[in-house]
Amino acid sequence: MDNVKMYEYLYEGLQFRPMRVSLQTINKLSVEKGIIVQQQYPRDILKDSALSEILNQNRLLISIVRPLLYKVFSLFSNKANLLLLTDANGYIIDLISSPEILLSCFNNGIMLGTCMDYFSLGTNAISLSKYEKGTISILGKEHFCHILQSFNCLATPINLGMNIIGFLDISTFEPSDLVHLSSVIFLLAELIKSRFSYDSYKLNFNNDKDNLKSDIHSLKESKITFFGKIIVNSNFLFTIKEIEILYEMYMKKSPADIVKKLCITSNTFKTHLRHIYQKLNVCTIDDCFVKIDNLLGLN
Repeated sequence: MDNVKMYEYLYEGLQFRPMRVSLQTINKLSVEKGIIVQQQYPRDILKDSALSEILNQNRLLISIVRPLLYKVFSLFSNKANLLLLTDANGYIIDLISSPEILLSCFNNGIMLGTCMDYFSLGTNAISLSKYEKGTISILGKEHFCHILQSFNCLATPINLGMNIIGFLDISTFEPSDLVHLSSVIFLLAELIKSRFSYDSYKLNFNNDKDNLKSDIHSLKESKITFFGKIIVNSNFLFTIKEIEILYEMYMKKSPADIVKKLCITSNTFKTHLRHIYQKLNVCTIDDCFVKIDNLLGLN
């Protein structure tokens, strides 16, 4: 597939595209802050006591998100993907990838304490997500600074009530990966929100047991949370694509609809379905759903 056809496919199938005015606005603000296209290093990186303070302030968020990110990363066939967690102001408080990618990031100033907002690194997925307060996908060439243009990125806020408590970013070298990673980052953010709410609740000894039961019930009522749990808790070693297909089937989508939505062939769908059945040791879709319900604690 040549580059032109690739990007036509992406623009048709890729969700969460930023508004054009947002790109223009963040680019303009970046220039006003003195950010240049050839910039080789972030403008704002916290060090020493300032870094320790921000990590301490976000210790609960980090403790909840880190094992989830490691679990998601373990499911990636492409170990060149990069997972970032920032605080509400866009400062990196955790990052996960292969040693080679982490070393490359470190050499370019992408590390704990680095600010990903526009006044530090220009237009990127996190600065756009922070500006639009929503999920954003951005292609490599849309980054303002050259040092980020190798990555194609997705970023989403982690919302707790009416407040944004942090941002997630998944970066990949392959533009086509963004199509299925958009579901992953959305599910992951919802699961983190649920777990953060629940863990925060457990730390508040003034709440009563009835509220606790209500919280647990609400977690079980969310299908997004169910499939987020599959990502992080399953011992069946599902791939990301298999989890996505499971989700679509669970939502009663037909094979034809799934093939069209995920931009795969019928044969590819059948291959994934066969692998899912083999991992669950089932022969029918009904038995498959029973296993999933048991896994999620619904039976």
